[in-house]
Amino acid sequence: MSARVQPDAQVQMRLNPRTGRVEGVVLFPKPGPYFLVMLGRPLPGRQIPPFVMQAIVQVLPR
Repeated sequence: MSARVQPDAQVQMRLNPRTGRVEGVVLFPKPGPYFLVMLGRPLPGRQIPPFVMQAIVQVLPR
């Protein structure tokens, strides 16, 4: 059995055809510290290795 963690944030990612870059918006439910982990893999036809990006994020109140 493996533990699964439900994400706190909503992420919307898409490829920008003008720049060729993946861009996104991350929406956090409330202010506070978060440990953000993003897993990536290449799009079809792309030659990049899979990756893991980790960052500590402090979300401030609006």
